[in-house]
Amino acid sequence: MSPVRSAGIAALVSLLSACGGTIRSTAARDSGPAGGEGCSRDSDCPLGQACVDGVCGAPKMESAADAGFFCTRDGDCPAGNVCLKSQGECLEVKSEDAGAQPADAGAAEECAEGQAVSCGQSKLGECRLGTSSCVLDSGAWRYGACVGAVGPVPESCDGKDNDCDGLADEGLPDLTCGIGSCQRTQPGCANGAVASCAMGSPSAETCDGLDNDCNGTADDGILPLTCGTGACARSAVACSNGQPQACVMGQPQPESCNSIDDDCDGQVDEDLGSASCGAGACARTVSVCLGGASQSCVPGQPSAEGCNGLDDDCDGQTDEGLGTLSCGVGTCARTVAACSAGVLQSCAPGQPAAESCNGLDDDCDGQADEGLGTTSCGVGACARTVANCSFGKVQTCVPGSPATEVCNGADDDCDGQVDEGLGQLSCGQGICQRTVSACVFGVPQTCVPGASSAESCNGLDDDCDGQTDEGCNCLDGQVRSCYTGPNGTVGVGVCKAGSQSCTTGNWSACSGQVVPAAESCNGKDDDCDGQTDEALGSTSCGVGACRRTVANCVGGVAQTCTAGSPATEVCDGADNDCDGQTDEGLGTLSCGTGACARTVQACVGGVAQSCTAGSPSAEVCDGADNDCDAQTDEGLGTLSCGTGACAKTVQACVGGVAQSCTAGAPSTEVCDGADNDCDAQTDEGLGTLSCGTGACAKTVQACVGGVSQSCTPGTASAESCNGTDDDCDGTVDDGVCGPAATCPADQTVNPNTTVSLNSSASSPVGRAISCSWSVVSRPATSNGNFTAPNSCTSAKYFADVVGVHTLRFTVTDSMGLSSSCEVDITVNALGDLWVELTWDQNNDMDLHLQHPSAGNSHNSNGWASAAKPYDCYWSNKTPSWDAPGTADDPSLDRDDITGKGPENIRINVPSTSHDYTIGVHMYSYAASPKTVSSTVKVYCGNTLMTTRSRGFKKDKEMWVVGTVKFGASGTCTFTFDGYTFNLP
Repeated sequence: MSPVRSAGIAALVSLLSACGGTIRSTAARDSGPAGGEGCSRDSDCPLGQACVDGVCGAPKMESAADAGFFCTRDGDCPAGNVCLKSQGECLEVKSEDAGAQPADAGAAEECAEGQAVSCGQSKLGECRLGTSSCVLDSGAWRYGACVGAVGPVPESCDGKDNDCDGLADEGLPDLTCGIGSCQRTQPGCANGAVASCAMGSPSAETCDGLDNDCNGTADDGILPLTCGTGACARSAVACSNGQPQACVMGQPQPESCNSIDDDCDGQVDEDLGSASCGAGACARTVSVCLGGASQSCVPGQPSAEGCNGLDDDCDGQTDEGLGTLSCGVGTCARTVAACSAGVLQSCAPGQPAAESCNGLDDDCDGQADEGLGTTSCGVGACARTVANCSFGKVQTCVPGSPATEVCNGADDDCDGQVDEGLGQLSCGQGICQRTVSACVFGVPQTCVPGASSAESCNGLDDDCDGQTDEGCNCLDGQVRSCYTGPNGTVGVGVCKAGSQSCTTGNWSACSGQVVPAAESCNGKDDDCDGQTDEALGSTSCGVGACRRTVANCVGGVAQTCTAGSPATEVCDGADNDCDGQTDEGLGTLSCGTGACARTVQACVGGVAQSCTAGSPSAEVCDGADNDCDAQTDEGLGTLSCGTGACAKTVQACVGGVAQSCTAGAPSTEVCDGADNDCDAQTDEGLGTLSCGTGACAKTVQACVGGVSQSCTPGTASAESCNGTDDDCDGTVDDGVCGPAATCPADQTVNPNTTVSLNSSASSPVGRAISCSWSVVSRPATSNGNFTAPNSCTSAKYFADVVGVHTLRFTVTDSMGLSSSCEVDITVNALGDLWVELTWDQNNDMDLHLQHPSAGNSHNSNGWASAAKPYDCYWSNKTPSWDAPGTADDPSLDRDDITGKGPENIRINVPSTSHDYTIGVHMYSYAASPKTVSSTVKVYCGNTLMTTRSRGFKKDKEMWVVGTVKFGASGTCTFTFDGYTFNLP
C-alpha cells in the first residue's frame, strides 16, 4: 500500500470520527464478511478501508512515512501530485502518465470470467459505488462498464454531502453585508439552510484607518486641523492613513499690502508707513496701504497764490508770482516784491545824483547819460562829431577814412583842402607849354598850348620843339640841389643836400651840403646812420651795493660816474656797506639753557639763520642742568622713609651727590591722632564701642581724630517695611511688609490673540509667595482663558472677543498679606466689518455671511454648499467677491467646533453696492436638553452697531440675524431679520 494513500485514508477516518460519523466496511462482493478476500486493490474497498492481502480491512500503517498528506483538492498536494478526492490521497503523476486519470476513473482492467468488482468514485455522502462485471472484450476478459454508481455533484445548501468529500455544505460562498467596521461575513449556508447576514452597528469616526461610521469611507468627517494666524494659517488633514496628523503653521514673511497678515502677528498690513506728496497747501500724507490696497498719494488742489506766507499754488515756492512794485526812474528806480514773508510791501524811489557816463539815469529824469556834450574831429569828408557818452561808454571821436581826392568841390582826402592834388593838365612844348588845374571849383578843365618863338639859352623851349636850350649845360640863373655824401645818408641825422647855380650855361660847385662825420656827444646823428650819440660807451665806479655804471653820453650831454652810498650790512648775500665783503659783521644767535644751549652764525650764504636749542634730557644728580630749565639738579624729589612718627624726608640730591634716608624709631599707638607705631595707620587697633539694637544700633570708633569716644544708641521709630528693626525691639518688619505685585503694561491686540502677561512678584522680606491671575471684567460673551494662571512671571491670556478685558494679578505671602495690580487688554475689531458669534454651551455652531448673489436668505438654497461661492462659512472661509483683490473679500478667521466660540467673519473694505446677510446655524445640537444661547455682535470700523441673541434647542436650525449695509460716506446700518428655518 502507498504510504501517501494510507496516510490520507487514516486522516479521513480520523476526521470523520471527530465529527461523530462512522464508516461502515462493505465487502467488495456481497458474499463474505468485511476483512475476507474480496479485493484486488484499495478501490475495491469502501472508503476508509484498504485492500490488504486481497481482503478489505483497516489500513496498515507500515511506517512513520505513512503519515503523509490528506487532500480535498489538488492544491493540498505537493507539486507533481493530484488529489484523489474519493480517497483523500495525493497521487504522483509522472511525466509519461500525462493525462492519465486515477484508478477510480473507470479505466479497464483485465479480469477472469465471472469476476465482478465495486466501481465508482466513492460511497461517501450522496455518492454510491456500482458494479463492474468481467466481460469478454476483443478477445480479452476485462471489467466492463460501471453499473449503478452515483457520482459527486457540486455542493448545494441542503445539509448533504453532494460532492462526496465527507463534508456537507462546504465550499459554499460566504455571505457579506455592511461596509467599513459594520461589515460582517458569515457562512452562506447554516444547518442545510441558506443563512441571512446581519451587519454590525456604526460608531463615531476615529482616526484609525477604519470606516467606523460605515459610510464607505475610512477616517472621513474628521475636521481638519488649523494653526497659525494670518498668512501662516494652515489647515491640515487631521488624519491620514489612519494616523493622527499635526498642523504646521507657515513661516511669517515681511508684511506687504494685501489684507493678509503676512508676518503672522495677528495684525494686517501694519507698519507699512506712509507716503507724502504735493507741496505747500497741496501737501498730503496717506498710509501706503489701506484695506489691503496700495494707496497713491494725491496732492490737494492748488489755488491762486496770495500774500500769506503759504505756498497756495503748491509749486514749492511761497508767495511767488505776486509781482513786484516799481517806483522812480533811472538809478532812483526801485522794484520790490509785492509780498515778502506774507506781508504786502510798498516802494520808495532812490535819491538822484549828477549825470555821469555810465549808461544810467543818474539824475533820475528819465534820460541816461544826457547833457554830456559832443566831440568833433577830422576835416572834409572825414569830419565826424560824436556824443561824448553813448550807452554808458565814454566815446572817442575817430575821423572818417580819407578817400582819393576827386573833382567834386569836396575835401575827399580830408586834408583841409578841396579838390587839391588833382594835378594839372599840360599841353604844348617849350614856351608853348600851358598848364591848367585839372579841377577848378569842382569843375574839370581843358588845356590850350601857347604860341612859339626863336630858341634862346634861357632855359626855355622857345621854339616849342620839345628841346630846351639845346646846346647849353644849364640855364643861367638855374639853381639845383646837390649832395656828395654816401647814398642813403642825405636827410638823415645832420646830413643834408647843398645847391648849385648855373652861370653861362654851366653848374657851380656844390655848396651848403653836410655829409656824415664821426659821432660825438652832442645830441645829433653826426654819422647819419639814424642813431644819436650811439656807441660812445659807458663808465663804471664803486664796489658792492655802491657800484654804478653810466652811459658816457645821455641826451647829448657827456656823463660822469658817481658811486652809490653804502648802507648797513644785512643778510641778503650782497655787499650792502660797499667794503668788498658780503654779510660780514652780522653776529651770532644763541638759544637754550643748560645742556640745551646752542650758538650759530646769524647769516649763512645770504640766508638768515635760526637757533634751535638742544633736546633736554631727564635731570640727573650730576650738578648739571640736564633738562635745560636753568636749574641744576632740581625736581629730583625727596627720599622718604618710615611712616607716622617714624617718617623722615631728605632731598634726593644735594650738590650733585645722591642722598639716602633713615627712618625714625616707632613707639606704642595711643589715641592722639598720630601714627605712633609707624605702621601707616593713625589711632588704629584701639577698638570700637557698640550700643543699641535694630535701627537704634550704633557702633563708633573708640578713638576719632585723636579723641576718645563714647557710644549713644539711636532713636526708635514706628516699624515700616524696609528690612530694618525700626522700633528697635529686636524684630525686623514685625507686623508689616506685604508682597509686591507688578503688572505688564496695558495692551491693545487683535481678536483671538494669546497675550503674554509678563509680571513680577516679590516679598521684600523674603517670605514665600504665591501668585494668581483672575478676570475683573470683560465682555459678557468672552470665553477667554488663562494659561499658567498661577505663574508669577509668565502667564498667558487668550483674549478672544472685542472689548476691554480687565485682568488682576494677585500676590500673597506666607503671612497672608497680599497685593494686586490690574492690566487692561483691549481687543479691537479688524476691518471695516467685523461680525462676532459666541454661545454659552459646548457645541458646534457656525457663523455665515451671505452675498446677495447667493439668492434667497430665507431658503436653504441660499446658504452653505448650495450657495457657494457666495456664502462665507466653515467650508468656504475665504471666498473671492466683487472687485479684484482681497480688500472686499470676507474671511472666516476661526471655526470653533467643540467649544463656545468665538467665531468671526471680517471684511476689510466692504462693498457699498450691496448689503450683507448674517446667519447663525446650529450645525449639531449636542447640549440637549439645555438651551444654547448664542450672541451676535456687529462692528463697523471697531464701533459696535448691534448685539443680537437667540436660544437654540433644535438641530440644523438656521437663524437669519439681519443685514448690514455700508454707504459711500462710510456709514453703516444694520437691519434686523430674525427669520428661522431648517438648514440640513
